[in-house]
Parts: sequence; C-alpha cells; structure tokens
Amino acid sequence: MASNVTGIDLGTRAIRVLQGRRKGSSFVPIRYITKEHAERPADALAQLLRESRLSAKMARLGITGKDTILRFSQVPRLTDSQLRNLMKFEIDELAQQAGGNLASDFNLLPIPPSVTGDDTVLVALARNEALETTVASLKGTGGSVGSFTPNAVALYDAFLKLGTVRDDGVLLANIGDENTDVAIVLGPDLAYARNISGGGRLFTDAISQRFQCDADEAETMKREFVNLAPHQQNRYDSPQEEKVTKALLGPAGQFASLLQSTATLAKAQLKLPDLRITRALICGGGSRLIGFCEYLSAATGWKITPFDPLESLELGSMPPEERAALERDKYEAVVSIGLALASSDSALYRLDILPAAIAKKRRFAERTSWLVAAGALATVYLGAEFAIGQSLAGDARGIANDVHREVKKRADINEKAVKLVGDSSREIKGKIASLADAATELELRAATGASILAMDRAMRLKLPPEFWITKLQLKVDKDTAHPQLGATDLKRPIVYVKGRGRQSDAQINVSFSKFTTELAQMMGAQPVQNPTPSAKGFDFELFVNLVPVAAADAAEQKQ
Repeated sequence: MASNVTGIDLGTRAIRVLQGRRKGSSFVPIRYITKEHAERPADALAQLLRESRLSAKMARLGITGKDTILRFSQVPRLTDSQLRNLMKFEIDELAQQAGGNLASDFNLLPIPPSVTGDDTVLVALARNEALETTVASLKGTGGSVGSFTPNAVALYDAFLKLGTVRDDGVLLANIGDENTDVAIVLGPDLAYARNISGGGRLFTDAISQRFQCDADEAETMKREFVNLAPHQQNRYDSPQEEKVTKALLGPAGQFASLLQSTATLAKAQLKLPDLRITRALICGGGSRLIGFCEYLSAATGWKITPFDPLESLELGSMPPEERAALERDKYEAVVSIGLALASSDSALYRLDILPAAIAKKRRFAERTSWLVAAGALATVYLGAEFAIGQSLAGDARGIANDVHREVKKRADINEKAVKLVGDSSREIKGKIASLADAATELELRAATGASILAMDRAMRLKLPPEFWITKLQLKVDKDTAHPQLGATDLKRPIVYVKGRGRQSDAQINVSFSKFTTELAQMMGAQPVQNPTPSAKGFDFELFVNLVPVAAADAAEQKQ
C-alpha cells in the first residue's frame, strides 16, 4: 500500500492540510482539512491536527514571508562536492549579513546556463527560531515535520504536475493575505522564485481606511462590491460597487507594477535578456477579486487566468465533506497540493530546509551511510579483491593485517629459499621474490581501502568552517617531489587536497596549523603542506601518504 504524504500551508488567515498518495504516475488526494485562525499559525495547526486526529507524519510545510530569504548565485560548473563547499561558504556569509541563526538548502536551477556560461543556484534560508517553534508545537499532535519548503517552489511543483506546460515564459503568483509567492517558469524549468511582502490585505486595508470600517466588514465589501474588470468601468451595477471598486484601483495598480518589476528583476539577476512573460496564472485568496485577472491582463500585457489545480486531480478517494471543502478552496489550496506533490514525486524540484536540531540528526545518519558507500567505491576503484560486509572499516583493517602477515611469511620463505639454493640461483630467487611483490601490492590495495575512509572522516571532522575544499585527488604512484611522504622508491596511495580559506579571518594561519596537526594525529601520517596567502584569499595544498607504515615495511623487505 502506498504511503501517505502531507502538505501543509501555514497561512496567516487559514491553515490548509492536504494529504494524498501516489497511484502509478498520478497523485490522488485523500484528505483535506482547513481552519481559519487569528493566532500564531503553528498553534492553529497543532489545534487543527488534534481536533481532526489526522496522522501527518513527516509532513512538508510551506514557508514564506519575513522569516524566509530566497537568493540566487551564479557559479561556475563545479562537481557536487565543490558546489557544496562553495555554497556552505556563501550561506555562512548570508547568515552573518542577516544577523541570525539560519537554516538553509540550495539547488541548481534547471534552466540552461546564463549568458556567462555559469550555473544558477537557488538558495533558501529561514530563521531557525521560527522553524523550531513550529516543530515544538506539533509534539503530541499526531504530526511531525519532514521538511520546510518555500511556497514559491511548491507553487512551481503544482504547476509542473497539474498546469498546462508549454515552451513559453509563465509567471505564477499565489496571493495570500500578507505575502505573495511568485515563480517564473520557462517551458518546464523553474527560472526564478521570490516571496513578496503584500497580498490580499492591501485591498482590505484600502477599503477599511476609505470607509472607516473594521477588517471583517471590509472583507465582506471586498467580496460583494468589487469588480475590477476594465470593461466594467462606468457601467457599475450600483453606486456602492463603483465607490468600493475605485477605492481598490490604486492598490491593484501597485500590485500589477509589483509583478512586472519581479519579471524585470528576474531577467537582470539571471542574465537572461530574452526572458519574456506571455501568460500568468494566479491563485490564493487574493486572486478571487472579481475582474482582477482582466485588470492585471490589461495592465501587464500578459494573458492572466486563475490557476485551478483540481482539473487534473481525481478526488473520488476523499470523504464527501472534505472533497466539497477542497473544491470550494481550489485556488487557496494550490500551495498545500504542491507541497504534497513534492513529497510524493522525487523527480520534482525540491528545497528541503531543516531546523538545526533535525538537520544534525539526519546528517549523522546520512554520513554513516555515505561512509559505507564511499569505502566500497574506493575499494572497487583500487581493484581490491575482497568483499566489504557490515563493518567496512573493521573488515578492511582485518584483511590488511592478514595480508601483511602473509607478506612477512612469504618474505621468510624467500629468505630461506635463497639460503638453500644460494645467490647463484637467480631464477628461483626471482620467482619467489615476485610472490612477495604481489603480496605487497595486495597489501597496498587492501590497506588503502581502510585508509581512505579514515582520511574522509578526518577531513569531515577537523576541517574548520572557514576552509573549503576545491579539489580532492587520489593517485597510486611514486612521489619524488616530497621525500617526507616516504614514497620515493615505491608506489604509494597519495591523496592530494587543494582548498581555500576565508580571506577575512585574521587567525586563519593558526586555524590551518591546528587543522593539519589534528589531521596528522588522526591519520598517523604527517601531511606535506603548502599554505599560500594570496590576494584572493588563503590557498593551500596538502599531500598525504595513506599507507606510510606499510611503505616503510615494504622498503625494508626490498633492501
């Protein structure tokens, strides 16, 4: 049976929870619950889950507004590890500028490289305090956090699965109460994402100020007496409709300008001079203003229509009352649907932002799995002919010891054979010596499999945050340029590490010295180091012999 996935939109006026499951290549909604509120969204969500008794384990929650930052970075073509190190440095810089403790994630945009030939990375950051508050609120409710995702990304995922995708430029806008989430799509590819301050409340406040009424009355007037369609001007059904509509022409014009400026900003930031928006889809509660699509179309020159996600969804598996609620809220539920879709389909574009505590636990689990996989790959690469079982490092060290004992055993046999036949029998001596050489080679391969794991662990644990790695290379060869490595006469596995340090760090030399000392202690081998302060920062190179002890033993046997 397919597992259920849950998307939760933490709106400032209403909480929307949509649950569904994957059925073949389709997504099938099975539950939809919602709750209007005037309290903190996290508290309203906790109350809703308790009241409904809905199990929402590992839910994906949307984030937007002032606690969320979306940034774009142009980067050269890099390997995955290089990109991670570079983005870690940039995210640290952004966190310092924001003056807060931020959680983050990043992902390459799928659009083609910009005119400069660089890739574009979308970086999402959110305040840890806000995320952890939400996590804490869900304790004891039957719900838990799987990850947080920007609403703009969820909007894109919903369009990709449920909208009409062509080869044109499309602007998507989810107009909430206080914030508007925008995504720009080129064909099937996400090109830009942004959250904008301002939403449906701009119109409510304009009515409230114009007619000196409270927010509830202004909301009623907004629903009943507004028609922004250009063809309706001077043809209003009543004097009250004319007055209320004209009170909203100013905010509506500001909103149209805001969407246009977002498209212009995207063109500049992404270095895509040919970016052209031909149509726009709007959703969210703010999109329900009568005549709003026609007004925006006239103001922007784009073809603007509502985004109805239910046209491509089968709702037959839902309870009747919840199905009716979803059909009623079809424009408001787009983000919650997109969040659930992202959890059900790994092929969709995703940003998974985690609070620090959750991220730490998951990194530990993933790192353990990664080390096992990395050790297996390293062993295959080196051609070692042994199997790695449940404990990779322990097995590798055990095999290395066994082979090392075999080397000494064959060396003893070689020595005894030479004494028996004499030095004149070079043929016999050569054959027996070749056996020892073969054993030494096997020992080298086996020992390297264990040592590469230790090297990886040392780099992960000891590399200071102000440094990052730009190149990591393993080569089995002699090294006459660095005699300290003990590899001038025999081929040894040498790891070459190249990296950089943050230029602004005044104690960077001290940090680097401490790092290399700790690395040597963990590896049992002194790395050859080459630090070079430069105008661009602090560059460094490291050379490490992964099997220095075995090298010394083999050298003695050769003598």
